[in-house]
Amino acid sequence: MLKFGDFIFDSQQQRLLTTQNTQVEIEPKLIALLEFFLTHPEQLISRQTLLETVWANTLVTDNAINKLVGNLRKALNDDPKQPKYIQTVPKRGYRFICTISEYKPSPVNEESRVNDRQDNEAANFNLYRQLQVIFLGLFLLTAVWFVFKQSDNDKLAYSVALTREQGIEFSPRMHPDQNHLFYLRARNVSDDVELWVKNIHTASVNRVSLPHPISEIIAVTEQDTRSDLIYLDKGQGRCDVYKARLNYQQGEGFSVADETMLFNCHDKRVKDIAYHAQKNVIYYTAQPENFWPNHIYAYDLNKNEHVLLNQPAPKGWGYHHLDVSPDGEKLLVMSTGSDHKTQLLSFNLLNHQVTAGKQFDRPVYEAIWAHDSEQIFYYSSSSMQTIMQSDFDGDNSRVVVNVSERLSKRLNRIADGHSLLFSTEQDDYNLRLLSDNTTRSLHNSAVFDSYPALFHQSDDYLFTSNRSGEMQIYFADSHRAQSKILTQFRSSYALSNMAISPDDKHVLLVIDNDVFALPLHRLKSQQPLDVLSEETAIFTSDVPVIAVDWLSNNMVAITAVKHAKPNLHIRNLAGERISLPQGEWAYGLSDNSQKGNVYLIERGSHRLYQVSLNTASDGHQIEPTPLTLPNEFYWAKIDNQHLYYMNAEGESEYLHKVSINSEKSLTKMKVNAFSSYDVKQGKVMISDKVSRSGDIHRTYH
Repeated sequence: MLKFGDFIFDSQQQRLLTTQNTQVEIEPKLIALLEFFLTHPEQLISRQTLLETVWANTLVTDNAINKLVGNLRKALNDDPKQPKYIQTVPKRGYRFICTISEYKPSPVNEESRVNDRQDNEAANFNLYRQLQVIFLGLFLLTAVWFVFKQSDNDKLAYSVALTREQGIEFSPRMHPDQNHLFYLRARNVSDDVELWVKNIHTASVNRVSLPHPISEIIAVTEQDTRSDLIYLDKGQGRCDVYKARLNYQQGEGFSVADETMLFNCHDKRVKDIAYHAQKNVIYYTAQPENFWPNHIYAYDLNKNEHVLLNQPAPKGWGYHHLDVSPDGEKLLVMSTGSDHKTQLLSFNLLNHQVTAGKQFDRPVYEAIWAHDSEQIFYYSSSSMQTIMQSDFDGDNSRVVVNVSERLSKRLNRIADGHSLLFSTEQDDYNLRLLSDNTTRSLHNSAVFDSYPALFHQSDDYLFTSNRSGEMQIYFADSHRAQSKILTQFRSSYALSNMAISPDDKHVLLVIDNDVFALPLHRLKSQQPLDVLSEETAIFTSDVPVIAVDWLSNNMVAITAVKHAKPNLHIRNLAGERISLPQGEWAYGLSDNSQKGNVYLIERGSHRLYQVSLNTASDGHQIEPTPLTLPNEFYWAKIDNQHLYYMNAEGESEYLHKVSINSEKSLTKMKVNAFSSYDVKQGKVMISDKVSRSGDIHRTYH
């Protein structure tokens, strides 16, 4: 028996006790994990070591290990931020840091426990026999109830992983023969996406070469022994939908016989796409002119005709994701307003009527019709990792399957009447500091660290992370390489941007398309902030807010998209409106190293202007600069007379640095799946993706 901290581990009985001799109920996997930690104290234990020892010959993902270590910490009341037992060594593994000693029960206590046990056994013998009879009766009644009352649809399904390769597998589609799984695969973040096919019965796989890059599998169909693949090629300057005829040869698998481009969507930004084989129609949602809100379109392959579907005017983010029912009569559409709450809608394709269904108190990006075209499948909240089934209005909901890994998009039906294909995904976004052609990794977690906001008077910074479950705000002390959680929001806020004022006294938060200005001394107080007060909101919006920046210590630039156009709003800390120079302006920026320098980006032309804002009158002085930004730039900032911005070229994203007094590009750095960045005195802190992993699963009843 081993004693550590407030606990005693009994290796012979495989149980965990408190020092007060009460048993802690934990599952066998956690017992095995704890025993391994206790037998390797003060040693750095890698994830691979845990896989090879605690879970030998078992398929376990990194995300599952995170969850199990988290559950063990919970059982031990261990705080990961100030660990007493299990210390996380970023990017390397774990270390058990508590002092361990041998524990020997005192003879008096042991004798007392023996006597008590004998008395209890004698006293409870008759009660035990009575309980046996009662239990047997209850068991028989329960068994009869399950036999006669529970239908197959009420039974919890189980899932099986169909892929387990290195990297990520996604966008799954099952061939109508229900033997071959088509899916996309990328080994590393920067690798090209490949099309693979796996025979789920023989486990044989083959890679299919395509004439064009593939971003998403839209459908795999079969008619008269002929198989077709419909896929989307979406990249910078490209948006094309192709149809490829497939050949199948025994022992070699599938290959492309020929290919036809069905249509291009270069003038739109496609969000989601679905195909109905019997109707031979492709439905998709997209942003016209690359701005919100999203609309619903249809392409009839028989008529070679595009149609903008008759639909109510979209609000907020618009109609972003959709699914066509198996009977082809209606669309299931996800519509999310500026409050980040999603409403499910049914679009009847025969009479164009729209019916409202289940409403969520959070953004939802994945919901599909069930096989009967009446009920729906959807994902529960991200913390639960559960696939649910319910009526269209949300009634009669039930759990279909629970999984231990994060669910990703592209939930699909299998044509057996009840089974599903789904994917899991684990993205690791890290913060990096770029300075003088060097890159330094910061104090990161193995999850999503993003939205860095740099202090101007020190080297500290804020960032957001879901390392504690829900997305929260953290303060990082750059000198001690430590981070401290500043918020414990009770609500699941959708935070999309953050910026610190030039004097380091306030921070801007963009949450659910409202802009809040919080005093930093309040945010850094000892008690983490758990709720946002409406009094701190300086701008509220019923349309998406896509950019914010400080123009001075008391003046803020806010960009909101309305009617597919970015509009600039300027507010002071009291929320009062400040007038703009005459013109059509999209973005406002400032150069904190050059006080008083304010810049505006003109809508449409993307020309950069330098402006002297006179808050006391409308007499603003405005002067054009030599710079014009590219059409599809985003996330622009100005620092030390240099303009920084992001854009995509081909399949890659780049961070550009350009002198304000010249159109010549100074630096151009490739990033991996960019999330956000901030810049101060030439130092850039960027959040982008380090690794990506995930697998494809199917359900069984």
